[in-house]
Parts: sequence; C-alpha cells; structure tokens
Amino acid sequence: MNCRNFRDMIPAFEADELDDEQLGAFLTHYRECATCREDLSIQLLVDRGLDHLETGKSFNLRKEVEQTVTESSRRLKARRKLEKIAYTLELVTVGIALAAGAAMLLIW
Repeated sequence: MNCRNFRDMIPAFEADELDDEQLGAFLTHYRECATCREDLSIQLLVDRGLDHLETGKSFNLRKEVEQTVTESSRRLKARRKLEKIAYTLELVTVGIALAAGAAMLLIW
C-alpha cells in the first residue's frame, strides 16, 4: 500500500467498511508510515474533534487515534480467528462426510 491509497481509505476505515485484506494493509501501513499516522490523526481531528467542540466536551486526539486503531486491530484479529475456526469446521465436516461415505460403501 502506498500513502495515496492509505489516504483514500481513511473514510472507509472510519466507517468500518474495509474488508479484512484492506484493513490489514491499512493497519500495516499505519504502523510503518509516520506521515500517514499524522494524516489519520488530522482526519480524525476534523471528523471527531469538531463534534466535541460543538458539545463542549474535551478531546484527546492521541487517545482517540490509538483507541480507533486498537479497536480495528482487535476486530480484524477476531474476524481472522473466526475464519480459521470456520475453515477447521468445514474440514471436520468434510472428513465426517467422507468417513460416513466410506462406511456406507463397506456396508454395501
């Protein structure tokens, strides 16, 4: 991923609309590129900070960015774990079906 792709994906990241592959690439680039970390911070400041200013609530930009990235990382890890579980269950199901088929052949 390059910086332009990263910047283009920020709105989808904020809306949690990136698929697992996109989110993984986005988070990897975020960790590796100081410029893009700053770009994300600026975008979050614009999008979320203004809301806080209107309501008079305090706003900690660093905490907001870290929390957003951490939550996205957790969701990605959870989805990847669920994909592995689903794949394992599929393999087990196929194995059971094959074993049942083999048993039926032996009976006939």
